[in-house]
Amino acid sequence: MIVLLSGEGITDIGMTTVLDRIAIPSEWVPGPMALLVDQIFYNTFHYSMIEYSGYFVSESLLTYIAKTISPHKLRGVNTAKFHKKNSYALGMLAIELGLKIDDCVTAIFFRDCDGSQSSPNNRYQTIRDSISGQKGGFKSAGMHNGVAMVPNPKSEAWLLCAIKENPYTACNKLEKESGNDTSKNPLKEQLQNRLRYYGNISITSCFIQNNNPFIDSERIEMDSFVDFKSELKRSFIIENNRDWYNSSRQVDARVSDFLSSLIPA
Repeated sequence: MIVLLSGEGITDIGMTTVLDRIAIPSEWVPGPMALLVDQIFYNTFHYSMIEYSGYFVSESLLTYIAKTISPHKLRGVNTAKFHKKNSYALGMLAIELGLKIDDCVTAIFFRDCDGSQSSPNNRYQTIRDSISGQKGGFKSAGMHNGVAMVPNPKSEAWLLCAIKENPYTACNKLEKESGNDTSKNPLKEQLQNRLRYYGNISITSCFIQNNNPFIDSERIEMDSFVDFKSELKRSFIIENNRDWYNSSRQVDARVSDFLSSLIPA
């Protein structure tokens, strides 16, 4: 099974210097959100997704793909349309990757919700739906195995749940905080303070078994995290059924050739 991931940078999914095609497992550096995915993947399949089957596409390349292949009906300027056309592009690329290497693919599209206390109450669900909902980007691409990874309000909240003073307790309160980095006591600053408390450690060290603190994905109980983890685990079931994309979809040959050119030989 292959996993194709895309996010916003090294503080979430990761980064690569390969900007003109998909990066293979050895060509990208995973961030904390990719390490969370890897932990859940390992608990299911008993091998590392990052080491053996994790492929990565940079945000800049994905944006370029979206501008090149997104149908006119997906175009727009608001946040939901932006996420829809980018997840559509990732879904299309994931299907092309799977067909080229003859394997099932799960596509994971990461974006912080980034809501503030003045944001509409439905912002989180609107973003999720634009990615993996019935009319979202993945489904529009014919991708049944697409996963929306949307921390509410941002990824630091998920990480803080595991390393705060009373870890894994009352973590849904973190989802009520502002995702604005300029707000009073922002989540990013709270996370850095906790890392300093443990001796100025790196967040990635918190994913090493038996370290203190240790981020355990099985113990994080937050609505947005449960939504993500449930969708990811469902993708593993779809993979086993080999019904991971719409095989009857119609794709222009020029689009297929373009996407194929972005896949390493």
